[in-house]
Amino acid sequence: MLPFKLSIEQKWNRILPHTKITLVVTLVLLTLSASVSCIPKKSAPLFPDPAIIDRIEIILRGIKLELVRNGISDAEWQIMRYDSKPTRDHRANSDLVRKTLDLVKAQKTEQVIRSENVANIGIDRAWLTLTVSGTLPKETEHIEQTILFGDITLRSNNTIVFYKKNNLLVETSKLVARTFEQKTALDLRNRKVTTFDADDVNDFKSFGKCTKANFFRDGDRWAVLRLPPSIHKTVQVNSWLESVLALKYSSILDSEVEDRLVSLNSSPICTIELKGLHGKKELIQFYRDSKTMRLVVTNTALPSKYI
Repeated sequence: MLPFKLSIEQKWNRILPHTKITLVVTLVLLTLSASVSCIPKKSAPLFPDPAIIDRIEIILRGIKLELVRNGISDAEWQIMRYDSKPTRDHRANSDLVRKTLDLVKAQKTEQVIRSENVANIGIDRAWLTLTVSGTLPKETEHIEQTILFGDITLRSNNTIVFYKKNNLLVETSKLVARTFEQKTALDLRNRKVTTFDADDVNDFKSFGKCTKANFFRDGDRWAVLRLPPSIHKTVQVNSWLESVLALKYSSILDSEVEDRLVSLNSSPICTIELKGLHGKKELIQFYRDSKTMRLVVTNTALPSKYI
C-alpha cells in the first residue's frame, strides 16, 4: 500500500499506454452509441387505428399518389391523383394498398430510438413517405401522421422510420417494408386492362387479326357457338382466357391531353368481347399507334387508354 494518496493526474500517469488507448476508444464508442440509442417505452401504436384512415398520400421513389377510401373495404380505395396530376382511371392495386396500411400497423413505440443527426440515417432521402389521415369514431378530431422510411442500419440491419408528428425515430425489421423494395409508384395502380375475373365470364369472342374465337360457358365446360354446339377443350380455353384477363399495361394515357400523344388507326387490329352476368359487357380493342407503332388498348368499361 502506498503511504500517501495519489492525485487523479498521478493515477492517470501510472496507467499503461495500451490501457489508455483502450479507455479512450471505449469512451469514443460510448459517445457514438449515444447518438442512436434505444429508449425503452411501453408498447403502443403510433397511429390510433389504421381502420379509420380515409386518405393516403404516398411518395414512392419520387412519384406522389393521393388515394381516398370510397367505402369500408380495402378494395374500395381510389387513386385521385398520380404524379401530382388528376386521374381518369381511379383503380388501385387493393393488395398493395392493404400492405401499405400494414406498414402503419407494424410500428410500435417500444422500438423508438434517438439520433442526434437525422440525415445520417437516411430520413432526409426517404425512399417511401406515407401521409395518412382519418377521423376518430364519434369524434370530430381529424388525425394526420406522416411516416418516412429511410436507410437500413448497419448496426442491426433494420429499417429506420420517422414519425413526423411525434418527432420520433423508430427502428423496425426490414422485412416489414420488403414488399416495396422492388415496387414503383405504377405498381400501386390496378394495371389490368379488364375488370373481369375468370369465373365471371360467361361468353367471349375475338375477331380481327388475333385468334378468332366464339365461346359460351356450358356448366363447367366451354362450347363453341355453332349449330349444333361443339364442346371445346376446357383447359385450353381457360388458359387462353386467363392470358387475356392477365394483360397489364406498362403506361397509361390518363387525360385528354395525353390522348393526343398517340394517333390511332381507324380500325382496331384485334377486338375481344367479354360478357358476364347482369348484362356486364366489355369490348377490349387493340390499336396500332401510327406515330410509334406501339400497341394501344382501349376498353369500353374503362376511361383511359393503355400501352
